[in-house]
Amino acid sequence: MSDESVIGATTRIRGNVTGSGSLVVEGQVEGDIVMEGDVVLGEGGRVRGSIQGASLRVAGQVAGDLKAGDSISVESGARVVGDIIAARIGIAEGALVRGLVQTEGEPAPRPAVRSAAAARSIPSRSTSAAPRAAAPSRRPSAAPAKTQASPAKSKSEEKAEPKEKPSKPKSESKAAKSRKPPAPVVPAVRRGAQAKKKRKAR
Repeated sequence: MSDESVIGATTRIRGNVTGSGSLVVEGQVEGDIVMEGDVVLGEGGRVRGSIQGASLRVAGQVAGDLKAGDSISVESGARVVGDIIAARIGIAEGALVRGLVQTEGEPAPRPAVRSAAAARSIPSRSTSAAPRAAAPSRRPSAAPAKTQASPAKSKSEEKAEPKEKPSKPKSESKAAKSRKPPAPVVPAVRRGAQAKKKRKAR
């Protein structure tokens, strides 16, 4: 094929289509399309198979996978039933896609050396742990006062020791001493009266 090939609206192809240039599809293709250049599917174009090229622009209907090395653009009104794989993918509003959408490409190289600002902001992790602040020393608590426990006395020692009698208060002892028996009462005898002897009852 030349730089650009066109499949007209009235053309119908059954089989795979390959080429080194670009391809514009306005008709129907039942098979896979593999091109080294770009592939454009018009609004009236229909493809039942996968399409692969440098970049794809789809405005018609595709029942198959789409794969491009650069970019894939799905226009409004297009219908794609299959997976879409490319480094850049654009799907317009109103387009229908049923399948997996995956972007792939060479990942951006990671910087080998960090900038000085990044090195300052991010502390380096070291194997040794950071020293912790010394905990305040606790003063030893005062030891409790020792109480001498007297040995328990045996029953024999308890019996041998005389029991102390409860001492009476001094006030009671003084009151007891102050209390004396009353003086005997002698009846007074009138003068001239004779004393009568009491007879003992027999």
